[in-house]
Amino acid sequence: MDPENPYAPPAAEVVPTGSPDTELGNAERSRLEHLHQEAAIRAFGCLGLCSAVGSVWLVMFLGFGGLARTGGGWVVGIAVGVPVVVVGLFVIGLGLLRLKPWSRLPGGVLALVSLPFVPSGTLLGGILLWLLTSAKGREVLSPSHEAVRERTRHVKPWPLTIVIFFSLLLVSTLGVALLVSLFLV
Repeated sequence: MDPENPYAPPAAEVVPTGSPDTELGNAERSRLEHLHQEAAIRAFGCLGLCSAVGSVWLVMFLGFGGLARTGGGWVVGIAVGVPVVVVGLFVIGLGLLRLKPWSRLPGGVLALVSLPFVPSGTLLGGILLWLLTSAKGREVLSPSHEAVRERTRHVKPWPLTIVIFFSLLLVSTLGVALLVSLFLV
């Protein structure tokens, strides 16, 4: 403390913990730069998990009852095909939700497969493809960024993830409603 000026700032140099000079500060800065991308990819992971659960419900309520009465190869096709799709959606959704590096390739394949399903599949597949192939997407799903996430567990993207997830759910619901209205009229 300066005896002549009692209002002078302290003479000691104070370095905050989140300073860019520290290793933790660099990790925090990198994490904050990629937080929106993380949240968007996690939201698509949530949507994949919901799609897996929705597929099971759809088959239980609509599929087997009507198809079992009509017979034919459809029952076998659905009995074999739906579990494969459900398990695939579940595994890919879980991988994207946890931001695992291995989920980038199957997520990209899922995005490519969904592109022909206009309008919601095209929109959501295109966005997912862009998220996974952009520079930030490659960084977020890399092993080095996984280590950054481990060091910066205190930075939480969940509120943003929830907002993006419900926005995607709304878009996909509107797309399905549009398709149903076109085919039922």
